Formats: sequence, structure tokens, C-alpha cells
Amino acid sequence: YGADEWQQRAEERCLRRLRSWGFHGGGKWGAPGGVVEVAVLHRWGTPSLAGHPDVFDAAVAEAFRREIESQVLPRREDPWLLGWSLGNEYDELIKRDEVRAILKMGADVPAKRALVDHALDVIYAGDLARLAEAWKVSAQNRQQLYAASPDPPAEDIETLRLFYQDRYYDFIYTTVKALDPNHLYFGNWIVPGWWESEADWKSIARYCDVIGYDDYSIEHDGDTTRRLKRETDKPVLIGEFSYPPFYDGTRGMGRYRVYGRDDAHSGELYYQRIRQAAQDPYCVGALWFLYRDQPITGRGPGRGPKLVHGEHFCFGLVDITDRPRWDMVRRMREANLRAARWRLGVLGD
Repeated sequence: YGADEWQQRAEERCLRRLRSWGFHGGGKWGAPGGVVEVAVLHRWGTPSLAGHPDVFDAAVAEAFRREIESQVLPRREDPWLLGWSLGNEYDELIKRDEVRAILKMGADVPAKRALVDHALDVIYAGDLARLAEAWKVSAQNRQQLYAASPDPPAEDIETLRLFYQDRYYDFIYTTVKALDPNHLYFGNWIVPGWWESEADWKSIARYCDVIGYDDYSIEHDGDTTRRLKRETDKPVLIGEFSYPPFYDGTRGMGRYRVYGRDDAHSGELYYQRIRQAAQDPYCVGALWFLYRDQPITGRGPGRGPKLVHGEHFCFGLVDITDRPRWDMVRRMREANLRAARWRLGVLGD
């Protein structure tokens, strides 16, 4: 493409390909101009407490709000933006270990005080003596509880985790929608099974417009995901799925846990998955991961003498030399063009 204009020319070709192959937009990790995109917000400038910002701390909450605002406001009127998400997958769940760590912190930490208050007022209905016994601390009043280093039972940790997580998600959702009421919010792309508990799905569902989730599986959803969708009764969007061909290892790329034998097999798996997704009344879309293959030496991070650092899979519609996987792409195009008719129930196959 030339030394000076290679990026512009590559993006122009990408856009032509996506349109001719029946795709309606980009994914959540960037897209060429002129197609719909799902944007991922980050919390780079916000201090974390034990993994996530302390949204109970007014100063931290304000810093978090400003960080979100700096990313949202420039695109608030963007017609190519489908909606927002924040963070990605397991990283954006509040962990049980985070709650344990916070409860070991000092009495002046707002999150610790909020967790202790919730435990005393809600879990133990104000019975301080019973809480002190269960948490293995000596405390005669609330201030002494704040200063203690407790060891709560597992069921209390889970209750407090979900309390913290609800406040965290509520803050993000309320902030994003106040800044930009005209775009959707998708949560943080939860992965079914890769969570602290399935209650995480329900927690996210309370604070989003559409539940965004990633699902690398052969079939469209397992029994648990189907049940949770019925129970929460909200639309869902698949943020990532893929069937990278492996070629029996002959091309030096990695074998992903869900993969196709070759290009034709990967295309067929895509075809069946889109058909199933289009016939799912809760599903409003599915985003394929990825447009271009990862490098054969890995996407990183890493350094040292190893040959491969990080993921190195044939996720792409095109390979690292920008050549389309035609046997895969042709079948994908067929599925993309049939999706609307599958959705309407006028095409049986």
C-alpha cells in the first residue's frame, strides 16, 4: 500500500470488504469510519482501591466521572456509535478477594465503612454482637467495627461483593446516561461461566440497556445463559465470538479452545451460529472477533527468548498479509445476508 498511505488504504479496503461481505459494523475494539461501532470506555485516570475505584469516596467518584466524561462527550452526537461499555469481561467484576482486602484496610476508607454499615444494618439487622461473633472481632460500637480486621463467613463476603458491585455498576450507568442519553449502554461484556457467580449476570442486567456478553462456544448459548436471559428478560448483544481455523497446526498459529478445522469449517460454524442468534428473540446482534489475524509471534505483552508472546490465533477474516479467507468469508456473507430473514422467520434453513 506504500510507505506513506498504507494505513488509509488498508482501512478503505477494510470498509469495502465489510460492506460487500454483509457486515453492518465494526466491533468493540475499533472500526474504520463509516460503519457502526461499539466503544469501550476505560478508567485509566481513576485510582483503584483493591482492583476497582472506591465509588463510596466522593473525591474518587468525581475523578471517575471526569474520566468517563472526557471519553464520552466527544462522541455524544456520533451517528456511527451504537453504544458504550466500560472495561472488559472478568476484569470489571468485583472479586471476593477485593472485598476481603478492603475489610482489612483502615477505618478511614469509605468503601470499608460502607461495607461494614451494610453488613451491620442489612445482613445482621443491627445486631452488633451477632456480627462481631460471626466476623471473629471484638467490637462494642460501629467505630470499633470500622477499625477491626474481620474474617467474615463466605456468605457475607458474597453479599458484600454484590452490594459493592451494584453500587459500582449503578455509578457507571448513571454517569454514562447522564452524559449521553442518546446511546445505549452494554455493561462490561460478561463471559458466562467466567464470573464469581451467576449473580453477576443479574447485577449487570440491572444497570445497562442491553446486556453485552462474550461467548466463545460452538453452539449459541448453553443452558445457564438461556435461563439467565429468560430470568432477566432484557435484550443481549454478543460482543465477541469466533471460530479461528487451526489447519492441524501447519501454519504455525495457535489452536484456540473453540476452532475450525479449516476455512470452510470455520465459515460453516459461523453460518450456524448466526442462524441460531437470529432466531433468538433476546439477541439483537453478534460481533465477530477479529478482522485481521493476530501476529504469528503473538499479540503480547511479553519479552525474552520465547518464540510466542500472548495470543497468536487465526481469528481474522483476513490473514496477516491482508488476504481474505475466501472459503470462510463466502459462507459468512451468506449468513449475514440471510440473518434478517431468519429473524423474521421466513427462511427455514
